[in-house]
Amino acid sequence: MKISIPVNSTSTETTTRRPCPTNLSRLTRQSVPLATSTLKSRERSCKAIYLGQCVVPDADANSDLEADLKISSFTPTVANHCRSKSGLEFFGLARSETLVLLGQYEFRVYHGCISLLGGVLAPTSTFHRVYAQLTESLPVLTGTSAHFPAAVAAVKGVSTESLIELLKAEVPVRTAENLARNDCVIAVRSVRSGLENLEKVCLNMPCSFGISHAEGSSYTPLYTRAEGQSFPALTREPGRTWGSAMHSVISTVIDRATKHYGTPPRIVVCGPKNAGKSTFTRCLLNAMLTASIDDVAYLDLDPGQPEFGLAGVLTLARMRAPVFGSAMSHATLDAATVVAATHFGYLTPRDAPTQYVEQARALCSQQWSNDRETFPVVVNTPGWTKGEGVRVLREVFLITQADIVIYIGPHFDEAEMQTSQNDSDAYGELPRMLMSYIRMTSIGRSKRDLPRLIQITPMDTPDWTKSSKEQQQMAKYSAADLRVAQTMAYFHHTAPGRWDFETHLTHMRPYAVRWAAADDTDAEEEIGIVDAVDILDDDDGVRHTPDVITAINGTILAFVLVPKDTTLDISHTALTSTTTIPVLRTSFSTPPTKLAGLCILAGIDIPARTFHILLPPPAREAIMAAGEKHHVVLIRGRLPLPVYAAWDGSQTGTAGAAWRDVPYLGMDETEEAQGGSERAVTTMMTMNRSTTTTGNPTTAATLSGALTGGAGGVIGGQELRVRRNMMRRGRGRRVAPLQR
Repeated sequence: MKISIPVNSTSTETTTRRPCPTNLSRLTRQSVPLATSTLKSRERSCKAIYLGQCVVPDADANSDLEADLKISSFTPTVANHCRSKSGLEFFGLARSETLVLLGQYEFRVYHGCISLLGGVLAPTSTFHRVYAQLTESLPVLTGTSAHFPAAVAAVKGVSTESLIELLKAEVPVRTAENLARNDCVIAVRSVRSGLENLEKVCLNMPCSFGISHAEGSSYTPLYTRAEGQSFPALTREPGRTWGSAMHSVISTVIDRATKHYGTPPRIVVCGPKNAGKSTFTRCLLNAMLTASIDDVAYLDLDPGQPEFGLAGVLTLARMRAPVFGSAMSHATLDAATVVAATHFGYLTPRDAPTQYVEQARALCSQQWSNDRETFPVVVNTPGWTKGEGVRVLREVFLITQADIVIYIGPHFDEAEMQTSQNDSDAYGELPRMLMSYIRMTSIGRSKRDLPRLIQITPMDTPDWTKSSKEQQQMAKYSAADLRVAQTMAYFHHTAPGRWDFETHLTHMRPYAVRWAAADDTDAEEEIGIVDAVDILDDDDGVRHTPDVITAINGTILAFVLVPKDTTLDISHTALTSTTTIPVLRTSFSTPPTKLAGLCILAGIDIPARTFHILLPPPAREAIMAAGEKHHVVLIRGRLPLPVYAAWDGSQTGTAGAAWRDVPYLGMDETEEAQGGSERAVTTMMTMNRSTTTTGNPTTAATLSGALTGGAGGVIGGQELRVRRNMMRRGRGRRVAPLQR
């Protein structure tokens, strides 16, 4: 697809031109935590966690340390720890010994096996990248034994002499001999991806990778904490029920593959919110991919906390390597991993259950038609498990044809439910639906092909020791915080494994994409034309009024590709007496679509029929590659634009403009009590109706004249009311029923 960069015709220095900062904002009221007492309190808490953990205990004094002061059971000595001249740091671990590292790093297993986030890694020449942030539980490196034949063969294939020869290339002979005596040997090296600069943009996430590291190092070993300081949340090794469930699934996959019966299993993970479904699914995928299973299909149907995409996106990924990091480190819609993606547009299926089921069906159909017979499928589901949510979940089971159901939640007695004739709510809606599904799908199957229900306990809560309630709260991040960080990481993503947070979005030059007009005769031949615009939840028909511009400006839009042989039902909404914009008459009910990427609509040039958009380079390449064979539709969903995408953190304005010159954003300082004594300053981003637009004079004047009827006016007032009324849902709104 042809995407050009707009050039300011009044300036010859195009490389320094900045887009109009006023177009990168939301028209709704949003809360923004600044570097206030609340934010500083969170930062102090992070420092308390971090600084106290960097103590390297003396080997002789270690026996005097209390067990609850330890973070890693590993204690560095001359016999198990050294650093090579090439920058590698070697650790020798005993079986069951643990090591926690904070930051970004890559590690290689030289000897033994290492367990990490469910995966068991045997000796190879591969370096595995890890993103260990305080935004989530820190991953724990654990010395372990090989569980599966391939790993056992890899471990047995390395003799002590061969290991010493391998280590001698990096460390002196005596050091190599000392390291070789340990059960497990790993080498760790620093890596800087740019993600460590996330806090420069997301001001609500200070020191997510720690306060500071040793010079030249991107990580820090955490051995102990100081007495009285809070303990970090750790992702421990899977417990008995989690480990048993993963082993059962892997054994089934390997058994069916080696004995050539049946198809690879389809595993669906379900349970209520905050039960640990995403964590368990990640551990299960890592366990499968490190246990002689080369490929696993991962169908992520949780639009609120997706693994490989942004919120509101459903993805089908083909995984070939384990993942060690939070979702923000790989939620890039990378074409090498994500086979297909659809834009659902909502954070929960509660808002559009019928559309949710249809999109899940579309992704499943693609997987079944391509690779059903080749490798297993793991499905993650949302935590909506009451009322209509149970019926939606049952549809997901039927669509995916799940033959292994993993339930994470309160235990229930399956045998008692099998014999009970009671249809009351004594067991809960979800357990009763699960048992009903298992009974229904067992009819006519052989014993070894029977569907199974595996119950596991929810994830343990983080282990906090001797820390105040405030410290516990400040060290955690809400789902909304993580969604904001994930969104910002997506738009600052530059290449696989690389991010650039040095340049704020308001300082980036946007791409220009033209939209088709009613009288375009060459629209089909021209690459780069946006064929239509759509707005989800448009009950008031705003798309058919000039206010459609206000409804989509300064928001996140999805680049959706529709096959050329599909006829779009388009109408043209008049913006001025000479300019129209194509819109879909109604949103897609059954999505014949493919998501190519997401963008931020930074500005609109109405006379030129041009959108000014911000999107990461990988998404631009995907759109250019696919746009020639598809219609292009821009769809606005319910994913909110983070304030940090429009505000660069300045206390006096944004993008070099003072608050009085920014028409969409303003600052109101209010004080509210925190705990009865402490007072915090909260800044609200609000609409400023009394200012004039700045930036590109042509674009600003055009937008003002078109929407407010005056050459010197600003976008505001009525447009703000339209946006809020159209996109806001009342708390008591009734959930739409699932249509069949």
